[in-house]
Amino acid sequence: MKIDRRHFFKFSGNSLIALSMARALRATDCQAAELGMKRAILVYMPTGAIDFAPAGPSQSFSAVDESYFPDLTKPLFSLKDDLLILSGMTHYSPPGGAAPNNHFEGYAPGLALPSSGTYGGPSHVFAGGGGYSHLDAQAALSGRNLESLDHYLARNNPGIKSVHLGYNSSHPTSINSNISYRLEDGVSKAYDIVDDPLKNYMDLFGLFSNGQGASVQGLNLQDVGSIYAGKKRLLDFIYKDIAQFKDKIGNDAFTVLQESIDSIDSIGKQLQDKINEQGSPGGAIGSIQECVSNPLGSGLDQMKAKAAQNPKWYHAEENLPLVADVNNKIMVNAMACGAQVGVLQFGCGHSAFGFRFNDIEVPPGEHHSSSHGKGTAYRASQKGIIQQVASIATSLKSLQLANGSSVLDETLILLSSCMGDSDAHDGRNVPTLMIGGAGGAINKGQYIALGQNEPGSYNRLLTTVAHALGHKEVDSFGINVNKQSISGVSGVIPGVLKE
Repeated sequence: MKIDRRHFFKFSGNSLIALSMARALRATDCQAAELGMKRAILVYMPTGAIDFAPAGPSQSFSAVDESYFPDLTKPLFSLKDDLLILSGMTHYSPPGGAAPNNHFEGYAPGLALPSSGTYGGPSHVFAGGGGYSHLDAQAALSGRNLESLDHYLARNNPGIKSVHLGYNSSHPTSINSNISYRLEDGVSKAYDIVDDPLKNYMDLFGLFSNGQGASVQGLNLQDVGSIYAGKKRLLDFIYKDIAQFKDKIGNDAFTVLQESIDSIDSIGKQLQDKINEQGSPGGAIGSIQECVSNPLGSGLDQMKAKAAQNPKWYHAEENLPLVADVNNKIMVNAMACGAQVGVLQFGCGHSAFGFRFNDIEVPPGEHHSSSHGKGTAYRASQKGIIQQVASIATSLKSLQLANGSSVLDETLILLSSCMGDSDAHDGRNVPTLMIGGAGGAINKGQYIALGQNEPGSYNRLLTTVAHALGHKEVDSFGINVNKQSISGVSGVIPGVLKE
């Protein structure tokens, strides 16, 4: 390979600086993003819920006991000071009736049920788009600027890390599974969330795991992990390689390069001396130990063993408890390591399988059928999802930042669904809650009851979340099925945000 001296110094300098600072960049890169340290986790729960919100008017949680919460949301009682529950969230219904947004209208025009007037479909949950794209995905999305919150945040904050985790969201028997949409040249593209937690883990953390034989620019994965963990310096690996260029670039140029390397080495030693003098923050976020330790424990070996026997192991019902537990740990560790946007999708609108969790017994049965009868399996599945979210929130609350706050204080977890009443496919009173403070932006610790007939209240919810995460330039979020911006639904929901 031929390379001139100017390019050599340009690229070698970038490598020395960037890779030598890999640990700092990985742990604190979110500080440089427009969102600051704020993080968002968007959780999709399919087919609505029953007995979700407390009874009665809006109220603070400060004086309530556990009996105030319905059975479904009781797992969140210990988090009540970080919790905000909303009722009355309604998917947008255009003037003139239910048909354009109705699930049944897509199958048989004219047969829409009167009670189903505001069903927006899974695309409405984080994109505010309405409609069923699975019938003809390209036709349904063609010419639309539908974009979900996760991709909006990533697009407007280049370089931030995001993670998308699925729990049986792409099962072969499922339809209408897309909840995440990105823009490509102004046109919507459905983003397929990956259900395989082993693949997701390796994509996120595999580079810094111990590896055998694989290499990155001449370094095996264990070497890269040693650099990242601070056990070795990049300079320890490249001195000999650089010496080989001496004859190519001349003595004068090589002397300048050597002096530059020595300067970097000297700064590194001074920084290490300061760290040794002051001590580490003792496990607080910013300490690299949060990111290099294996967060999965034995779960990693279990996944590898199952994958060796069945590449689609994560779609088998008996393995779903492992998928749920691993997803939780991946999400928490990703947020600790600098990710700012996470999506966790539990199944889809037509989940033709049973849900399984370690912390709750779900009777055998197909979820979609059970949801229409509001059966025991349906109720248990929805409560299992709530418990999973509570577990994530509790873990984030246990992770302390250097300033004394927790990761949950800087995070906004939004959980919602594609419908309210699963029997009627009704988009009224969609179950919605938030956990966390989003860096002090949320009036948490309360229940807010809204009127169920408020037009487009759910679209205003998405705008409210965008504002909480620092994007106050957003005046409205979402479009209707006719590819037009939704009118009359601008602004935020009163009482959710702090002034």
